[in-house]
Amino acid sequence: VTGTGTTWTAAMVGMQFIFANGQASTITAVTDATHLTLAASQPLTTAQEYRIHALGLQVAPTTGNVAIGKAPSANALDVNGTMSATTVLAGGVTLGWSAVPASATATGTAGQKAYDADYLYVCIATNTWKRTALSTW
Repeated sequence: VTGTGTTWTAAMVGMQFIFANGQASTITAVTDATHLTLAASQPLTTAQEYRIHALGLQVAPTTGNVAIGKAPSANALDVNGTMSATTVLAGGVTLGWSAVPASATATGTAGQKAYDADYLYVCIATNTWKRTALSTW
């Protein structure tokens, strides 16, 4: 793509370039302030307005599918990159690890789990933890 009076930078690589007619493609390279390369060629014969989107959190308008760092896909949730969290609730199941409870009645929600060098802890009901000893085998 050749622009006039543009100030494109390498920081735009990976962003979405969207033409006024709705055609879109990912920016794969920026040669200089007025030239960039798209992942897919677009058959355009006239100059058009455009917009550039950073692929942050996006929600597909027809499906409600959510994408982070990429365009929405057929998946309900699609993440480009590493996802990290202390606790994630998914369908009633807690994913990830919680802090080790101080006692069997420490604050907790059923499904949370934690570990340290000696024990694996599981919260089986609100504020009710059980633990089992770890051993080598």
